[in-house]
Amino acid sequence: MSEYVDVAIVGASPVGAHVASTLRERGFTGSVMIIGEETIPPYDHPALSNAYMVGSISIERVLPRDRGYWDRNNIALTLGVRVTRLDSEHATLTLDDGRRIAFGQCVLATGETVHRLAYPGADLAGIHTVRSLADVDALRAALTGIPVGQIAKPLLN
Repeated sequence: MSEYVDVAIVGASPVGAHVASTLRERGFTGSVMIIGEETIPPYDHPALSNAYMVGSISIERVLPRDRGYWDRNNIALTLGVRVTRLDSEHATLTLDDGRRIAFGQCVLATGETVHRLAYPGADLAGIHTVRSLADVDALRAALTGIPVGQIAKPLLN
């Protein structure tokens, strides 16, 4: 058995959040669900990789909407799961936890994937990519003990 939503937004990205917010602002009253792999609501990626990384702002400041916004606007956040299959013929999504979501309309807002450069040493410890909150938290942990000025100067100039 599948759960049904009028609009399923695959990707808890800034674009996914904007689509959901715009639907509500324009009077759409149907059900809306944002589905994302990360466990936090959609956030501002540029601020994450700059000010949050160096510790000058909290995670709450990276969120473009307060945490209650989604509930107040009847936008379901289905976080910490990945869509493993999109069946356009039957208008269903399958999630990695086994749930199936039937939909009226589907918006793909998954963003980009970080591609590692193919050069010797690219897979060594200490080489980081930054796409998600988890990536930034791992980089912050790796930079522990390095004066913030040495980190922030190249990032914030």
